[in-house]
Amino acid sequence: MQEIEAMGRRSIAVHCDTSDPDDVAFLFSQVDQTFGRIDILVNNAGVTSHGHPEDLSLEEWNRVIGINATGYFLCAQQAIRRMLEQGNGGSIINVSSVASQAALGRGNLAYSVSKSAVNQMTRELAVEFAGKGIRVNAILPT
Repeated sequence: MQEIEAMGRRSIAVHCDTSDPDDVAFLFSQVDQTFGRIDILVNNAGVTSHGHPEDLSLEEWNRVIGINATGYFLCAQQAIRRMLEQGNGGSIINVSSVASQAALGRGNLAYSVSKSAVNQMTRELAVEFAGKGIRVNAILPT
């Protein structure tokens, strides 16, 4: 943060559980307070799980889906509301994974499913908001 500020820029650090709507609302209130607007959102929170499907607990499934899919939705929703209000569009970049496109096995079920959800969310949001100047894209690193 000091390097960013040394360049004459502003930055903030906010602890946020992206699967918690209250935490996400607080995060975006801090963005509002510090920057007054949002032009770009990079959704990059993510957790993995390496439980084989027959042993995967519902609690672990929900944790992975909550952070990797629901968290992206909550952050995108907050950003889109602001971008629409600003009236000049914006960009959302969702970091997905190659695991969303190919079955990896090795206990990656929850992770792969959550990243597949990110891809479909990206497509739906892109179609929904293209006419309003909000670009939504995903990248799929390996």
